[in-house]
Amino acid sequence: MSATPVAAAADTAIPVPGSEWTLWPHVMVRSAGFPVDAVDLLADTTVATAADRVAPGLHGDPESDPAFRQAWGDHLRRRRTALADVLDDPWFQLAVSWQNRHVFDLGLAPLRRKIDQEGARNSKWRQRERALTRYWQRYCTKNESIGFFGPTGWARLRLDGPALDVTPGPGLVDRAEVFFESWVVDLLGRELEQEADLRPWLAPRRAPHVALAADHVVLPGGRGRHRVDPLSMAALADADGRTPAAELIARLAARFDVGADTVDAALRELQRRRWLIWRLDLPASVRPEAELAALLERADPDKRWKTTVVLDGLRAAQEELRAAWADGARVRAAMAALDETFTVATGHLAVRNEGQAYGGRTPTYLECGRDVAVDLGGELVAALAPLGPVLRSVRWLLAHIRQGLLAPVHEAYRKLAATCGTPSATELWTACMPWLTSRLDALVGEAVAELHRRWADLLDVPPDATCVTYRLADIEAGARERFPGSEAGWTQARWCSPDVMIAAADQSAVRRGDFQLVLGEVHPAVNSLDFAWAHATRSRRDELIACLDGDHPAGRLLVALPREARPRLTARSHPVLVRETDDVLVLMPNIPLPRRGRVHLGADVPVVADGDGLYLSVAGRRFDALDLFTGPLRAAVMQAFDMFPSDRPTPRVTIDRMVVARRRWTFAPDTLSFADVAGEAGRYVSVRAWRRDNGLPRHVFVKSPLEVKPFYVDFDSPPCVELLVQTVSAARRDGTGGHLVLSEMLPGPDETWLRDAAGRRYTAELRLVAHDTLATIPDDGSPET
Repeated sequence: MSATPVAAAADTAIPVPGSEWTLWPHVMVRSAGFPVDAVDLLADTTVATAADRVAPGLHGDPESDPAFRQAWGDHLRRRRTALADVLDDPWFQLAVSWQNRHVFDLGLAPLRRKIDQEGARNSKWRQRERALTRYWQRYCTKNESIGFFGPTGWARLRLDGPALDVTPGPGLVDRAEVFFESWVVDLLGRELEQEADLRPWLAPRRAPHVALAADHVVLPGGRGRHRVDPLSMAALADADGRTPAAELIARLAARFDVGADTVDAALRELQRRRWLIWRLDLPASVRPEAELAALLERADPDKRWKTTVVLDGLRAAQEELRAAWADGARVRAAMAALDETFTVATGHLAVRNEGQAYGGRTPTYLECGRDVAVDLGGELVAALAPLGPVLRSVRWLLAHIRQGLLAPVHEAYRKLAATCGTPSATELWTACMPWLTSRLDALVGEAVAELHRRWADLLDVPPDATCVTYRLADIEAGARERFPGSEAGWTQARWCSPDVMIAAADQSAVRRGDFQLVLGEVHPAVNSLDFAWAHATRSRRDELIACLDGDHPAGRLLVALPREARPRLTARSHPVLVRETDDVLVLMPNIPLPRRGRVHLGADVPVVADGDGLYLSVAGRRFDALDLFTGPLRAAVMQAFDMFPSDRPTPRVTIDRMVVARRRWTFAPDTLSFADVAGEAGRYVSVRAWRRDNGLPRHVFVKSPLEVKPFYVDFDSPPCVELLVQTVSAARRDGTGGHLVLSEMLPGPDETWLRDAAGRRYTAELRLVAHDTLATIPDDGSPET
């Protein structure tokens, strides 16, 4: 197969200085929704100083020290006031209500009453205080993309102009929308299916594993060829998932001069044999209620009326939520009304995945756009140059993974070809899934370990270093030597999404050149602007499609995704940058037909060998066979990149003006004896001593092996320290191993450039999309010859 060079990006693309990568000019700004200074409400430097003065011999029982006992008592009184201040904040009440109003009603509101009553700090109090602390630290310090407590905005990269130009609007957010979780509408649809025969208005479709050949159905994996009567063959050929069954039945009845009952019986038999999918099958959408409403419009009014009434009631409650989104009392009342409507209609409680983070627990969620305009140019864009060697190493990593995947894919192909001739895309997918499920993570882990070794060899960091700095000019040649090659792992591997933060006191400091960039997470093989949530309130789809056209003018081959696979895949994270020129492959029966793109069933797409390679033949164009596995590959690599092993301490590493690795410490939970200390005061003093012994900064983020996301800890804040202690205790009880990873908070609280109209400071990060203009791929949609 010939290697096709990738076309240069459009004129609007911004070059990463000195590299073969370009950046999309459109940048997502993710931020916290509460000022970063507000987290200090739970800090107490006075008691922190007193704790540090306790003699080492009294760490287990610090209250035997009269001075500390007095300081701790004073702290607890101040702490009640601080907790009350947080609980009285109407925006905090609103944020918790949107996330889980039951936590507010049953946990935080009772805690506020206990404070007024001067109640005892019993176990229930402490449990509720930990919940408050967990919410508060997240709202003030975490860059999010959900609700007004994680509003998103847009920025633009420019080659000219000032390094930073920020214009906040009058409010925190300028747009708010309320969405249903998909499971709500799914349950309503299932209730409708049980009460009424919807099949005349549903659109049957051929199962994606069923191929048609003359008068036969061909099943995958050598399961045989089955002769089928002409009517059934025509039904399978015409069932496109778009045509309602009533229309399809009438058409076939006229063509074959038979009654509608005969056609209906044929369809039912095909459905029984699982060759035909004939069910309520809503596509992935952030507006599932609109999809269900469109179906109801086609249905018999006598059969749809009950569901229509329920759906109208839910949509009315949704509209009330949207209108009242910033009023906590109205929001909670509207949520209660919506919950009751849902429960009465379906017989199910209006909650699921209770206790799970990122579980889509409640029926609705809020998306908000931040009221800010941001331009990034000149000197700041030039400071992105250290992304060059980082992105080069990403290219090497994904090409290395490709080489490890080719052998099992080719072996599966050979076995299939020996038994059934030319295999289909569905057959190859199914044959490779056992290997992908059992071995892909190990393959990625081995490749990442080699990446770590090469970075270590390039940088040669002294073993006792805490902070090292390099000149880009001094390591560029070494990076090219250690990360050679120009081959892309697969088509999607030519995109990468790094998160970058600006450490600066304010906009003026950035313009003076008094700033540093900080590299956050790097997401290989991901376009982080191609998610539905990024376009929920202020879409730039047309502009981003133009960027995509510049990167990849020809249509791509995409593989349709399941509607949901939490926590990573939800309706919010489905791609939206799908063009009509893109070919979309449906491989499995549980995947609904996509709305955009040219849709193909996996059984209709042959896998062809050409020399040493394999390609997919799609409508006269050829695509690299590994594009078939974009979904599992993306899931395996999107969180895998790190320049250094995550289970070992890491110094702060700076290249020119970019910190490419923040300082990091790792601890085995079983070694942290402070979790064994009885009493909160003793634990606080012990943690303070442990922090000093290990040279930890005041502000850190902590990642537990049991949790999806890190959380913030201020060692001057006893409530934050209790979160750390509880996390350590949970990890020790779990006993599955892993390390607790602590990272310095960088940018720090005093290095936050994003301001609102009142001058309050917020944490923020820039989510970039990088495209590799050098990478080649064996087949990327070139015409077959």
